Amino acid sequence: MPCKNPLLSTRDKTGGILHTCYLLPPMRELFEKSGSLKTVRNNTIIIEAGEIPQYCYLIKKGRIIGYDYSSTGDEKTYTVILPHSLFLEANLIANQPSSVNFRAVRLSELIFIDRQTLLKQMANDFNFTLDIVKSVSFKYFSSLNQVQMLKSHDAAWMLCSQLLQFSDCFGVPHGGKTMIREKINQEILSSLLGVSRMTIVRALEKFKKLGLIDKINGYYCISDTQRMRRYLETLDE
Repeated sequence: MPCKNPLLSTRDKTGGILHTCYLLPPMRELFEKSGSLKTVRNNTIIIEAGEIPQYCYLIKKGRIIGYDYSSTGDEKTYTVILPHSLFLEANLIANQPSSVNFRAVRLSELIFIDRQTLLKQMANDFNFTLDIVKSVSFKYFSSLNQVQMLKSHDAAWMLCSQLLQFSDCFGVPHGGKTMIREKINQEILSSLLGVSRMTIVRALEKFKKLGLIDKINGYYCISDTQRMRRYLETLDE
């Protein structure tokens, strides 16, 4: 399901945990003509941390996560990348290794393009180059914004904001509520936001007591997104 708001503001969200800086349709078409298509199964590893990529990828369908492992062996998710977005383009251009692992978390279709072809297209088409620059820049500013938010907001604010972002991208109507049609557990939220699992548990319990969220058949539901946005504003005061 594509994100409902394809150009998320890095000032309004949680620092780009969901990467959704889409290539514009003409650029996607050019990327598809220049690259090759492959289908990868769920849990397929695209690249491991420390490897220099041979390709960068445009997600046509599916979902990719960037993750690493803690010193105790726990998986830590850093980013979720949605359809029509690029990943590994900066590494490919700079010929630098990936800092995290990338894995498909569902059946995905990827358009991949090698470095020589990418640089040739960038040299021949200014708008194509500009789109690549925008994609890289978005991730850079998102990362800066995430650091700022970690310093200036508490866990409750970050969790509230993150749930709203998931709602924007994956929310569907359900009995007057908005159901987030993604299996999101406490470990994933803890990993994404960089806080302890118990901190997430306490914040979720508080949201439930306030009537802001519910959980139905394993999916989180936001009772009223506008009310939750107003609550987020009170946390920001």
